[in-house]
Order: sequence, then C-alpha cells, then structure tokens
Amino acid sequence: MLIQKVLPFRKFLPARPAIQLLLSLLLTLVWQPSSWALQTRSDGAETTVSLRLKWFHQFQFAGYYAALEKGFYAEEGLNVHILGRDPGTSVVDDVVSGQVDFGVADSSLIVSRMNGSPVVLINPIFQHSPMVLISLAEKNILGPADLAGKSVMYQLDQDDAAIAATLSEVGLGHKDIISVPHSFDEWALLNSDVDAMSAYISNEPLAYRARGVKINLINPANYGIDFYGDNLFTSERMVNQQPETVVAFRRASIRGWVYALDHPDEIIDLILRKYKPEKSREQLAYEARSIRRMVQPDLLEVGLINRHRFDRIANIYRERNRVPRNADLAGFFVDDYLAPPDVRSMLLRWMVPLALVALAVLALMFVLNQRLKIRVSQKTRDAEEAREEVERYLSILDRHTCVMRVDSGLKVQYISVAFCQLTGYQSDQLLGKPHTVLLDQAHNEIRVGQLLEAIAAGQNWQAEVFLKRQDGEQLVMDVFAEPVMDPSGKVAGYNAVYLDMTQKKNAELLSITDTLTGLNNRNKLDSLLVKESKLVNRGSPVFSIILLDIDHFKLINDDNGHLVGDQVLREIARCLKRNIRETDYAGRWGGEEFMVICANTSLMGAETLAEMLRAKMAGTAFPEHIQVTSSFGVAEYSPGEAIDSLIKRADEGLYWAKNSGRNCVRARPCYVGSA
Repeated sequence: MLIQKVLPFRKFLPARPAIQLLLSLLLTLVWQPSSWALQTRSDGAETTVSLRLKWFHQFQFAGYYAALEKGFYAEEGLNVHILGRDPGTSVVDDVVSGQVDFGVADSSLIVSRMNGSPVVLINPIFQHSPMVLISLAEKNILGPADLAGKSVMYQLDQDDAAIAATLSEVGLGHKDIISVPHSFDEWALLNSDVDAMSAYISNEPLAYRARGVKINLINPANYGIDFYGDNLFTSERMVNQQPETVVAFRRASIRGWVYALDHPDEIIDLILRKYKPEKSREQLAYEARSIRRMVQPDLLEVGLINRHRFDRIANIYRERNRVPRNADLAGFFVDDYLAPPDVRSMLLRWMVPLALVALAVLALMFVLNQRLKIRVSQKTRDAEEAREEVERYLSILDRHTCVMRVDSGLKVQYISVAFCQLTGYQSDQLLGKPHTVLLDQAHNEIRVGQLLEAIAAGQNWQAEVFLKRQDGEQLVMDVFAEPVMDPSGKVAGYNAVYLDMTQKKNAELLSITDTLTGLNNRNKLDSLLVKESKLVNRGSPVFSIILLDIDHFKLINDDNGHLVGDQVLREIARCLKRNIRETDYAGRWGGEEFMVICANTSLMGAETLAEMLRAKMAGTAFPEHIQVTSSFGVAEYSPGEAIDSLIKRADEGLYWAKNSGRNCVRARPCYVGSA
C-alpha cells in the first residue's frame, strides 16, 4: 500500500489487515479526486443508452429514476432505459458484452477488473456499503467468527466485498464457510436450509422484524470494514468510443441522486406508480432514510471517490487468492481515460494528503494502544514489548496531534497536550466536561446531532466544526470521529482527531474579499459572472448586473482626505449589504465603482433594485455630514453573450447616468449577437 511506502516508521506498525484498513479510512479525510473532463454533446442528437440495476426496483436506485423523470438525462441528450436485475445473468457480463451500457455493482467489481474484465468505475454512490449478513436469532450466530463451517448465501465475486473483508478480519477464508449461491428470495432463511444470507441493512432486516421474526445482524461497519456500495460502472469500450456519453450520463445521474435524496416522498410516489416494487410505502420510506445515511450528502459530495479505499479491497482479494497476486487497478477509474489533471493539481493532491497522513498515523497508534491495554494482562512478553514500543509514539502523538476521547456518558475522558495548547485550556479544565465544551454552540447544533447519530449507529463521522479558544477566538477544525466498541460490541464512546484549518479558511476568504469594504473582490465577481452566464446558457432564468459609481468621489478625497474617502466607501458597502437580497452578490469592482449581480432577475427587476439603492444612498448619513450620491448603469445578460459585452453595456448605462446629471439610474437593454 502507499502508506507503507512513504512512512519512515512503517516498520513499527503491526502487519495486520485491520490496521491497514484504518489507514485507508483516514485517507478518506484528505484525498481529493482529480478533476474530470467535462464534455457536452454539441450536435444536438439524442443517444440511447441502457442501465442494468444490481437488484429489483426499489429506493436503492432512486437517483437514476429521478434523473430520468426530472429530465436530467434528456437535458444531456440521453434516452435512458433503466432495467431491473435479471437473476439469470451477471450485471458485469451484461456491461462487458455490450448488452447494456452501464451497470451498478458493489466494490467486488474490483475482482472482475483484476481478473481481466474491462470494467471501468464511474462513481461510487454509497459512501458506506449497505451489505450485511443476517441469520435467525435461534441460530445463535452473533459475530463473523460464528460462521465457520456454516452455510452462507451470497453472490460470490459480485456483492461480497464487505462480507469477504469481514470474514478476513476474523481469520476466515472462502473455504472456511459453505458458500451458497443467492436465490434472490428475501425469505430464504425461512424457506431454505441456510444459516445466514447477505442482505441490505435498508431492506430485509425491517421485513423480518415486521413479520415478527427475530434475527441477528452482522454489520461489517462494526468490525472496521467501511467499503463503498452501489458503484456506477461501464466498460472500456464505452469510455473509449463514447467518452462524452459517459461524462453526460455521470453528470445527470449525480444530479438525480441529489434530487432524490432531497425529495424522497416524491420519488417514492414515482417508484410505486411506475416501477411497481414488491414493497410498501413504509418499507420504501425506511429504505430512503437508511440510504441517505449511507450516501451522506450533507457531509460529502455525492459520488466522491477515494482510490485508496479501493486499494484496500484489492489487497483483501489478493490475500484470499481470488485475484492474481500481481494484478493491479490500472485502468479501473474513469479519470484515467479522460483529461489528465494539471501538474499543480497533482502536487496539491499528493503533498497535502501525505503531510496529513503522518499526523493521522500517530492518532491511529493512540487508538491501537488503548486496545492493547484492555488485553495487557493476557499478553505474552512479545505483546508487552509491542505495547511499550507503541507508548513511545503516544508521547509524540500527545505533543503534536489534537486528539480527544469521549466516554459512553459523552464526557471528555482524554485530551492531548497539543489540543490544550491550541485552545488555551489546561487539561483539568476539560476532563469530565461534556464533549461539546469546546464547540461554538451558535454554529454546531446540527453537526452535533449528526455526530451522535453516526456514532450511535457504529459509523465513522467527518465534518468541519467551529471551536472557541479560551480567549474567545474562533477556530475552524476538520474533525474525524470513530466509535469505540466495548467487548460486547456496544458503543462505548468515540475517539476524535482534529486538524486546524483556520489559517487555510482565512486565506481562502481573503483571496475573494476586498479588504477595505468586506465585499467580494474583482476576482470573485469575475467568477460569479461566469457561473451565472453558464446557468443561463443551460436554460436557467436570466440575470442582470448593476454597476454604480460614487459621484464626485475625487472631490470627497481632495476636500476631506483619503481617510474620510475610505469611510464613505465602507458606508456604501454597508448600504449594499443591508438592502440587496440573499440571492444577490455585491462587490467592489474597482476604486469607487461597485457591482451587484442579480441572479434570476430581469432588467426591470434590476432597475427597481438599483433605484431603491440610489434612494437609500442619497438618504444615508455619511461621515463629516457629506452628501453622497451615486450613478447607476443596469444591463440584462442575453444567452450566448460574452461577459465583456454585458459589462460594457452596464458601463454605457453608467456613463449615460453621469451625463444625465448623476444620481440616477439608466439601463441598456439591447444586445445584438453575432450572425
């Protein structure tokens, strides 16, 4: 793995799959995928493609139904046929043979690739695999180790990535259990002689419990296995011959998933009406809530991909001799076929993650040390020596990494020296206090609820939070939390690693902010104009701009001094902030010129806003009792128009206002495009 190649102290790490898995999970926090080439069809033709689902119609595939129903595919020039699971065929075989163009599979798609099948991953949709194992409670199967010698029904090499990894964690291989091909009967535990079966946590467990059947559930997430689920994929043939179609399908599908997760009731109605699932509305609603937790759209961009998590899966299959030892994932990711990232992006992509991974590994050593302490009395002298070695790294962790451990009562149980130094507190001021003691309550109420929900479900959680130092200064922190399990498998608190992002966030804000007025600067306004023009050119409502200039500003500076002139500029900025809408953007265009970008606004609406701003400014009390007025030019963007042309028309309106006596509004509505 990459980690073992780059860390100078890799020889001290125990060579255990669980440790390597945790390292892969930590990489998720810092890895950013390279930018994909965005291509669109230019000939206006409609392309017919097909998508084969991995299961029968249900909310599990809501994003694709939404993309079709809401016209997202049609907007990309695609005519899409969505096909339910065919138990008689393999989704991978259907895609590779060209019978269908796209498919959905779990992380075991890697097996096909490493065994020579030309499949290409487009996007993982579920950030966490929904695959679990269920058994009748009367079988008394409480954990993966209890499956030794038992019959287990699942889809070998198709939907078994998380299951294979879980068995590997307890030392079981494929030959240690009796593998039974999946019958696709959700009641197989009652209708056939199998001890356990694979299921989705969002589906079968609810069905069994609703029927009054007691079951036991083995969730790979509770054993540190956190793989992707429901991966959208295609074939090399499709990517090489129709790259524009692949990119368009991906873009529309992601839009569909975002819409479906935000409008679950609407999509449930669609599924019941159009796809006739074998599920009730209540079951679909439960499935929708479960899937939202697995996609995590509030924390991560839908479709976010971390290659190192797939490297972890590949290692598991190599260890189980399911793929050639020398096989790799070259050509598995769709990025490899599209436009390559520039050199700067590559440097940022590698340098920042490697720096953060060094700190993350130290945090990992701390967690490992706690687990060793629980079993120290049972360990041999070799284990004792290993514990002492880990403790040497713990002192490094304590001094250089912000770590907090929270007990089952949500009280601070441990706080690192580095964390105390960063926040200005002494450790005895924090130990025993609520785990929210350092949080800025005004900004974190929703995040605290999400954290507790994830930890209670035995899942990892990552987000950006705001802390308050003892002196009141606000800190922006990137936090990664993972649940701590007691010997019985119950959640007994959580560990959290914090990374200070304050300077980075301040630098980002400074790069787009005018330092004198606090408004958007010229660079930010330029990017907003490009963004709004692209939206209009894709069919969104028009937008307009207002360009305003302070009348006789040179005389204000000459008569009163530049300090007073700066006060006037700041007061104009405050007037703009108070009176524009939340959907508008205000910024300093240069000198005494300001711009307001009015999204989804016609020329008439922008003129009305400009006239209101003009009156507000004319009636504002400025420093030194100066009477200040401004002149306004307004223009509406026309589809296909260059940004420079739009600004020129607004500027012409401004000069017209100046020549009309100042303190007035003039609009330039006309734009004639090129023939």
